[in-house]
Amino acid sequence: MNNLTAFLTALLLTFSFSTKVSAQRLKDSNLHSHITYCFEDYAQLNLNKDMYELENGGRMPYVTVSIKDVSWFHLNLFMIDGELQMIGSVVDGIINPDLFVDANVERSGYWEYYKDDDGDLSFLTEVRSSRVTKRSELKQLVQYRYEALLNEIADESYLLENQVDLNAVKSCEDAINREMVAVPYEFSQYIHAYDFCYCIVESFNDGGDNLYGALNPTSPEGKELLRRCFPDYCPECPSLGVTFEDMFGALDADEVAENGKKGFVKACVRAVDEEGVDYSFSDIEEYCDCAYEELLLQGKSGKDLTNYMDPNSADAFELAIECAHLLMTDNEVSDFWNSKSGIAPCNNVVAVPLLEMNGGFFAKVQIDSESRYMLVDSGASEVLIDSEWAGILKQLGILSDYSVGSQVFTVADGSSVMVDIYKVSAFQVGDCSYRDFQVGVIEEGG
Repeated sequence: MNNLTAFLTALLLTFSFSTKVSAQRLKDSNLHSHITYCFEDYAQLNLNKDMYELENGGRMPYVTVSIKDVSWFHLNLFMIDGELQMIGSVVDGIINPDLFVDANVERSGYWEYYKDDDGDLSFLTEVRSSRVTKRSELKQLVQYRYEALLNEIADESYLLENQVDLNAVKSCEDAINREMVAVPYEFSQYIHAYDFCYCIVESFNDGGDNLYGALNPTSPEGKELLRRCFPDYCPECPSLGVTFEDMFGALDADEVAENGKKGFVKACVRAVDEEGVDYSFSDIEEYCDCAYEELLLQGKSGKDLTNYMDPNSADAFELAIECAHLLMTDNEVSDFWNSKSGIAPCNNVVAVPLLEMNGGFFAKVQIDSESRYMLVDSGASEVLIDSEWAGILKQLGILSDYSVGSQVFTVADGSSVMVDIYKVSAFQVGDCSYRDFQVGVIEEGG
């Protein structure tokens, strides 16, 4: 017995009386028109009317309310003895029902929440519609209950671990639907884009090669991922005699890779833009293009890309740093001498031994062929060397004879000094080597 059947049966057994309603009030015959009026202010909702077959042979009309592009929210509205009932559930493991039901949280008091037989969070409420004579009053009551429900289930503290990223699912679904526009309906009607994308994105939580497979669908990892989610892509295909090989066996690698990249970049651009950053669309797109290529390189090297899904992880932070220079404005670039200096061959992070002396830490650096230990100052924005070493580097032809500019710096003791800026061919720390580097020279630098 499904949830709706159990609920209806319980209500029918409980209510043994019937309430006569006047023509202007809500009743079975005008249920759909009234509910459509109640939700007319919500552009993202879909409303459909249907009939429920009762065990006694009768039929009961009801209206389903769904949110566009959201498959995990279900809500049905129907009449029992003159009163409007609203019942629904949150499926796909979005909310932990045990935590939600047991938690002592402040709620509206109108909704009853419980864990249903499928292990999902279900909810129900009754609107005393028999007492309402104006449609505007009914609309106000229904909207208040609906808003209260959304506010209560939106609490992120009750989300299940490994929740599927629905924004990623939506981006994937949009990409497939765009391709389906040119496909005949005889074929496209069998494609379940949302379910397929949900399967793909859900697999990211399992780690391993799944993320790399999604980035590179024609790779062995990608084909395995597609094969695993093929039953969600086309559930009717087996009965139609269409196999996975028929559908994906002859994929054009270049075309698939290009479409996969477009989908990733589009989702990335939307995510960055939603952060409210003040960058142009072209700059964000270039950054996301860089992030895609970097992820692909990491995956090809056999690295598990799962950590990149967590924006607070070290891997995600290092990826952001790798491409961050593409988001710098001209003003930001000019603020630092070496913002455009190329770096090779290290990849974001290098381990360098530090020597502690006199309360400070010193790292060995190399300017061209000459090495020295320099103080690591976490608050410094540039590299400063002393005039003595600068003189030696000039004699060796490593430091340019003439400065390329000067700048006033505030040093640790609060005083201001004039710093002369010079170019060197290379500056190296550990395995990280910068080319066309600029350093500052002061009397007591280093």
